[in-house]
Amino acid sequence: MSTCEPYQDYHIPSEGLAILNNVFPEEIASLKRQVKTHLNNESDTDEYTQLMQLTIASHYIARDGPDWAEKKREELTLEGLTFVGYYDDSNQLKAFITILLTTDDWGLVLYLYEIHVHPDYHSRHIGSQLITSFHKLAVLLQQCGTMLDSNTCASHLNSTKLTVFSDNDRAVQWYTKLGYLLSDESPQNKVLRSGRVIKPAYYILYRPLGL
Repeated sequence: MSTCEPYQDYHIPSEGLAILNNVFPEEIASLKRQVKTHLNNESDTDEYTQLMQLTIASHYIARDGPDWAEKKREELTLEGLTFVGYYDDSNQLKAFITILLTTDDWGLVLYLYEIHVHPDYHSRHIGSQLITSFHKLAVLLQQCGTMLDSNTCASHLNSTKLTVFSDNDRAVQWYTKLGYLLSDESPQNKVLRSGRVIKPAYYILYRPLGL
């Protein structure tokens, strides 16, 4: 387990970015890859939130209200996020995955911050390719063993993690098939005396490396 303070976020080191560029395809379904280690301006955050409007807006509206996109724009400027986007020939964002190397009570984890595919590309298996590359990245980051700070080495990386809306049944089932498990710190279902199940707003899931 990492010896650094809990909830420390890290930029993926240069060695890790080289690995990322190797494991994420340069092209998927005729879409070209662009990697960004931060979003430069409002137009950058807008293109990401606009794609999310098409994929998951209803879940965010239910949780955060109609101003969810503004909150999400602020989140996307979080220090340490890495964006792997795929663009069409008109330079329109059609798919992306956002990654955060961070720590929690479990130690060093690679967090799947966002993953979205434009509805027009849902039949192209893009999401599967992105998540597979994400899992490969985690394993190879651990193996490279580069130092993240004076106390923390990438070899401490122990799992991938993500947050998923509990009512997004399709996503929950997908992650479960990929080997994700409910984390100890995740909000839990509540079962009433009547047998009715009350779900939390979201689950936190984890997947040990190497599955």
